[in-house]
Amino acid sequence: MPIVEATAFFDQANFGENQLSRRQLSTENRATSKPAKKSRGRSPTVRQAQALLREQLADGPKPGELVEAAAEAAAIPERSLIRAADVLNVRTQRGQWWLPG
Repeated sequence: MPIVEATAFFDQANFGENQLSRRQLSTENRATSKPAKKSRGRSPTVRQAQALLREQLADGPKPGELVEAAAEAAAIPERSLIRAADVLNVRTQRGQWWLPG
């Protein structure tokens, strides 16, 4: 099925026919619609991941493999762990993870 498929519609103002593609119609709808709200750190799994990161990194730097293993054991998805680390500004270098400050 082609992405751009022409769709004819009746233009009441000009009493003529205009050709718009589905892509153009979709673009027009996106331009007038409200942008999606970002819920950084608000989902339950991201909050759970934040708590795990605070607990794991409270005593200083720790190997990322251990932090990831703890998240996996707690059934925290990798994407939620990454979002939580981003929200908390977790720093990484040479496989070590730590909280700033």
